[in-house]
Amino acid sequence: MRGLFKSLVPVVVALLAAGCLSSHPERMQPLLRQLEQPSPPVAAPVAGTPAVPVPAPSSPLDDKVTGKSRLLYLMERGRLAQIRGETDASFRDYAAAIQVIKDQDAEPVVRLTDVAQQGAAVLVNDNVLPYRAAGYERVLLHQLQAENYLARNDLEGAGVEVRLANAEQVKALKKHQAEVADAKAAGQRQPTEAAGMARAEQAYAGLDEVAGQVKNSFQNAYTFYFSGIIYEMLGAPNDAYIDYKKALEIYPANRQLQQDVVRLAASLGMTDDLAELRRRFPNVAPPARPAPGAAPVGTVVVFYEDGWVPPKEEIKIPIPLPDLHGGFAGFTAVAFPYYSTRNLLVPVPLAVSVDGGGASGVTEPLCNVRSMAVKALKEQLPVMVTRQVIRTAAKAALTIGAKEAARQNGNDAAEIFAIVATSVYNVATENADLRSWLSLPADAQVLRLVVPAGQRQITLASPVAGSVLLPVQVPPAGFVLVRVVRAGPRLYCMSVSGGSGR
Repeated sequence: MRGLFKSLVPVVVALLAAGCLSSHPERMQPLLRQLEQPSPPVAAPVAGTPAVPVPAPSSPLDDKVTGKSRLLYLMERGRLAQIRGETDASFRDYAAAIQVIKDQDAEPVVRLTDVAQQGAAVLVNDNVLPYRAAGYERVLLHQLQAENYLARNDLEGAGVEVRLANAEQVKALKKHQAEVADAKAAGQRQPTEAAGMARAEQAYAGLDEVAGQVKNSFQNAYTFYFSGIIYEMLGAPNDAYIDYKKALEIYPANRQLQQDVVRLAASLGMTDDLAELRRRFPNVAPPARPAPGAAPVGTVVVFYEDGWVPPKEEIKIPIPLPDLHGGFAGFTAVAFPYYSTRNLLVPVPLAVSVDGGGASGVTEPLCNVRSMAVKALKEQLPVMVTRQVIRTAAKAALTIGAKEAARQNGNDAAEIFAIVATSVYNVATENADLRSWLSLPADAQVLRLVVPAGQRQITLASPVAGSVLLPVQVPPAGFVLVRVVRAGPRLYCMSVSGGSGR
């Protein structure tokens, strides 16, 4: 039997090397690379319409928006369309994705403790489960749809979406707490739970530094700051102040957040808050009141989305199985998704100037989406391990049972075939779920400038993607929002104007 063990090792190694064929990252990489093709940067002075038409790349996504991963590919297709300036197509896909999430939330909850009692609910791998968006993905979905509303000149619709985004942050936190408690309850029924958690936590140990850059995966300062801007445009400074404060709590190092919270605390007469803010940020003062008769000004806010959130990778570990008599029964495997710590990049700011330098500055980091993705994966660890333990036990029982049946029949050839066949099945079908929304940015940054009202020329410059000259019309006491997406050596830009600017 020892010789049989040695003969099976190359088979298992070959299966491990084959990996997960046609995974979601493999399908998305060509589409992201197409957006990065070197060409003159693209600007869109009219909301949602690129100044230079960008042809939609040939994509397999039209055939993917069905089945278990429908939600994921709706979000991917909507995001790619939005970057290219195809607002209506993006709006439809995001709306459909939001409806899928609503339908999923309305479904009866299948608890992990119920799955454990049944033996196993999934006999292949987690990829056969319907895709459910992570908390940070659900939040950003509503924020990106709010941008589509703005591009369609619907400020009220954008206001509805940012409220939904903020509600998602609260909902995601409660859901995560329930899932962790549920996973622990299910794990108490599984004697191998502790071993599974130890193995996974060891594999994820290198991610602690990345995940530690964010408080959790549900709340992000980018969305809170964006909603604060929308509330200011709607003439609701009190609501804006609340969300700016939430953003500052999450990302207190951002100087733009410090300035906006201090500014609104002063203008709204928040005396106690202002005293505390002055203690925390002694170098930040409320802006001076405009002099009587001064020329009208407006506000330009630049939202910079840099690069792509990284894809998940796979850790697969083969596990030898003993039979009922202390011999060798074959192999099973465990597979976990993880994020590589290779090539960690420091956010690079975007330089912004108006009219050749009349007003200028650089964007500052506001949200590390990469860290949120890592944090979300770590938060799901108890749930993933519980499913893995249940599935591994079921596959092990299949292998041992097949070998024992052949052994009782006294058929050595059948016994060997049972070991090989079930081992191949166990290892080949155990693939980590690598699905995630890959067209989201790696990080988000912001800059806010007060500029003279009227026709302005904004220069946006990246050290890796060149520069764009973007003409905008700044309304008196109003806002111009500029969204910049860097795709490799290329910048995609659009702008919208409006708001009361109180």
